[in-house]
Amino acid sequence: MDSPDNARIARNIGISKLILGIIKTNINKFILRDLDYKIYNLNKLSHDDSIDPINRAAVAVRKFGKLGVSEVITPKKLCEDMIAQIPDEGFVNAIRDGYKILDIAGKAGEFALAVYERLKALGCDERAIRK
Repeated sequence: MDSPDNARIARNIGISKLILGIIKTNINKFILRDLDYKIYNLNKLSHDDSIDPINRAAVAVRKFGKLGVSEVITPKKLCEDMIAQIPDEGFVNAIRDGYKILDIAGKAGEFALAVYERLKALGCDERAIRK
């Protein structure tokens, strides 16, 4: 938590050093080990330049799966099918005109990933998509 990267992550997820200490003290050691292993592998994956960014994101989405009992992970194919219902012009014009596409219900990023893939398939510039 004292390094700048860890402090930034803690701020972004809204956790304090005190709360993190309480979680560490009370968490099942086997669950903590599994979580550490997943985080290590995702961190390693995020720096692997031999894999293109979209595939790295897809692997990351699959690695964690459900984050809670009430969360629903929409299958990739269903996300793609739903995004395919939006006319091409809607996507292309939105990107060209600088509009933002916001997935307000997303946690795992499965719809954001489908939108990104669709925009790439439509020939949109990757820098424009990221904005």
